[in-house]
Amino acid sequence: MPLALEIISPERLLLAREVDMVVVPGTEGDLGILPGHSKLVTSLRGGLVDIYEAGKITDRFFCHRRFRRGDGRPLLGAGGRDHPPG
Repeated sequence: MPLALEIISPERLLLAREVDMVVVPGTEGDLGILPGHSKLVTSLRGGLVDIYEAGKITDRFFCHRRFRRGDGRPLLGAGGRDHPPG
């Protein structure tokens, strides 16, 4: 069961699709979010958000310090898109 992920900026929706995992830069350390993850609210530090599909990073975004809501439909405030690796 994939994870429904939305990444938004103040101006627009940057990404909306199902992914295998997302890693976000939390203030207490990086958080790997998989499908079925328990609900949480946490603060983020600035850093890269890595999106995984089929075991590989397929997209990468830079995130300014914002809040993340994980309640079955994660929502993440992002500053802008970085270049995909590779």
